[in-house]
Amino acid sequence: MSIKLRRALLAVLAFVATYTGGWAYFAPENWYANFPGFGLSWLPQLGPYNMHLAMDDGAMFLAMAVLSLFAIRYAHNMLVVQITEGPRVFRTGF
Repeated sequence: MSIKLRRALLAVLAFVATYTGGWAYFAPENWYANFPGFGLSWLPQLGPYNMHLAMDDGAMFLAMAVLSLFAIRYAHNMLVVQITEGPRVFRTGF
């Protein structure tokens, strides 16, 4: 994979994480009621609204955005990219 492609994919991940994380952290009730958007609502079926859970998820997504931005800076080092994006793979397993 080329460095440019790697950086572009990491930028997409950083954007999505920033958008979702900012939404969940700064408007947790709205995020809980409307995530993932586009007329869908996945979270209310899982139980009652929990502000602590929503804000924690937002903080986690914002942390993933920071790690993605760090990986963009060091995209030439595949080990750094794997280490910084590893938690994202772990998170998607749930």
